[in-house]
Amino acid sequence: MVINICGMLVNIPLDYVLINGWGIFPELGILGAAIATVFSWFLTSIMFGFLIFTRENDRLYGVLKQRALDSRLLRRLLQFGLPGALQFTADIFTFMFFIFIVGRIGTVELAVTNIAMSIDTLSFLPLLGISLGTSTLVGQALGRKNPGEAVAATTATMHLTILYTLAFVLLFVLAPKPLLDLFWPAELSPQQHASVNAMGTVLLRFVAGFLFFDAVYMIFTGALKGAGDTRFILLSIACVSILTMLLPAYIGVEYFGLGLYYVWSCAVLFIFVLAVVTALRYRRGKWKEMRVIEDLPA
Repeated sequence: MVINICGMLVNIPLDYVLINGWGIFPELGILGAAIATVFSWFLTSIMFGFLIFTRENDRLYGVLKQRALDSRLLRRLLQFGLPGALQFTADIFTFMFFIFIVGRIGTVELAVTNIAMSIDTLSFLPLLGISLGTSTLVGQALGRKNPGEAVAATTATMHLTILYTLAFVLLFVLAPKPLLDLFWPAELSPQQHASVNAMGTVLLRFVAGFLFFDAVYMIFTGALKGAGDTRFILLSIACVSILTMLLPAYIGVEYFGLGLYYVWSCAVLFIFVLAVVTALRYRRGKWKEMRVIEDLPA
């Protein structure tokens, strides 16, 4: 966390000076933003390297002296890591397609959708950290052969997450205007502002439902990932995205001329079905018997 905050504190000032030009820095616009981002990620990677490759870590874990290729370990990393990576890729592709379809409806619809997605992202990102914490606690509990502790950790995390999410749901439903006003350019006429504001208010209600179901999905997914059930997560998001988002949104817009709210309904349906499927997988309990690391012979 500290290292990523340091990277952010480098990225933001570099963005300002390289985009707008300041002192010895040229005005580069979007190219400057790209350079600032790449440099901050490079600096973050270097800091992680100094944190990991120390003499103490080498003494305890052999991070330097045991750097030879371990094919068995590599297969295990691919077995659990590749489905998790592809699941994230499928998620990103689905919403990239969602934005693409909205763009085919109209420019104003695309702009308002991007605003709604930006607001959703700010509220959603902490859920990634909570999901990662769930994976950690579940993995540790299963490693200690204590599935009851894993269930308790997941349940407690779900309660906290629902409380967190409900606060944003109420904000999006009851007070959307202050959030939307942060994004409107000053050159909009009062009539344009009113029409776009009305559309944004409706979209934030979609975001409220989306965020709630996404929170449930993220916690159950975190528990399943901690147990190593990554292949199921990949298969479920691949099937559900095709059946509830990709095909319905494309067919509805291209062949039936359906509009913005229909596409957003597909997005909410997509995450709702994912939450239900993941919850059912969790309740079946098969994950309690999974182990990412098997017991070694005595």
